[in-house]
Amino acid sequence: MLLSIFENSKDAPTIAYIASIFRETLCLKQGKSKKCSANNLNRQQCVQVFVTLNGTQAVVRAVLANNSRREGVAGGEQLLSDLVWILASLATKDPKFATKVRMLGCVRILHYILKGHMTDNKFIFPLLIVIKQLTKNPITVSILIRDGIAVTYERALATLGCIPTVRLRLCLAGIAYMSKNSTQFI
Repeated sequence: MLLSIFENSKDAPTIAYIASIFRETLCLKQGKSKKCSANNLNRQQCVQVFVTLNGTQAVVRAVLANNSRREGVAGGEQLLSDLVWILASLATKDPKFATKVRMLGCVRILHYILKGHMTDNKFIFPLLIVIKQLTKNPITVSILIRDGIAVTYERALATLGCIPTVRLRLCLAGIAYMSKNSTQFI
């Protein structure tokens, strides 16, 4: 029911509230307690149900809509943050994620968002997860290469530095997938 309201609503605050509910429901929490791990199992099941209900397409459409009307919407950055975190949790669980994003025409927009939020700590991690999943598909790699992802990765590497972190590992994994899949287009 929330998913259908999320898809059909034109009211920006309603979409933002539902997106924050989805983020709390779908995104994994960090913690070592048994309660956290039990909740994470429930969250993984929720992600699977969300994918089967075509939630990935709804979130990608919301990213597209948010990108087109972002200037005049109050709380647009928080909505975008929630949507990107939801996409990051869906990207690893949806086997056809890259195809769905490509079919909806959102590959370049996600790259544009990554370029615009390169130094923003709350955006860089989920965006690197999403872009890494997109680089696993040869067709989306060709779109990203034409759009200039190599320069973006170069800037990301310069920003992240040489200290081994999860962000650096995600960036290098994306470059590795991109180099494997881009040899078909050279």
